[in-house]
Amino acid sequence: QEKIEAVYTFPLPPGAAVDSMTMLVGDRTIRGLIKPREEARRIYDDARRAGKVAGLLDQDRPNVFTQAVANIMPGARVNIEISYVETVPYEAGAYEFTFPMVVGPRYIPGAPTGKQGGGWAPDTNQVPDASRITPPVTPEGTRAGHDISLEVALDAGVPIESLAAKTHDIAIERPNPRQAVVRLRRERMSVLFPSVVMGASYLGMGSGIHEQMAPFHDRMHPQGVQRLERRPRVRPAGATRST
Repeated sequence: QEKIEAVYTFPLPPGAAVDSMTMLVGDRTIRGLIKPREEARRIYDDARRAGKVAGLLDQDRPNVFTQAVANIMPGARVNIEISYVETVPYEAGAYEFTFPMVVGPRYIPGAPTGKQGGGWAPDTNQVPDASRITPPVTPEGTRAGHDISLEVALDAGVPIESLAAKTHDIAIERPNPRQAVVRLRRERMSVLFPSVVMGASYLGMGSGIHEQMAPFHDRMHPQGVQRLERRPRVRPAGATRST
């Protein structure tokens, strides 16, 4: 019946900005607050020592985050919901969305000084938090004991001409010309993931200048946020279109 602390290190796109974190524990909903890092760590440590269920989301690098949850009871289920915003890159007439799935190994210089986290590398005099940003890597030819599901609900605001994924086998639903729902195929979710990101790109075609007004809704802005984009329509090299 001993309580545990769960720590999960995971990647997000380098340009992502996390704007909310919600923890669901049983029938309780706990919403996170954005605090300076040292203050947030102190609040979390105080709650952990007091035996309270608490969560802390740290940004360790622009693309590496660590989620900690303290005092989880045996058999208890804890769900963490994180939302983030980012600008989807636009190049050669297409937008491309990528979602990283692995914190890749990195070079850790310096002399060892100890170990504060559970990573494969010790902290060093040049990278004092190395053990926090180097989660264990599975041996070659094996996979972690966890599956991942991914669903992307896309509303392009204009008709989508084509949609494709470079790295994974996907299923695509098209409820209307400007929307799509993209999922990893379930029969492929339990196999090895040879790549570290899921990438999907979509193309909206036409002529002249393209203007798009897109509304966004999230917990931080319940009234919604508007974004206006104005881009020239550019057809990628080799792309053709029948009339």
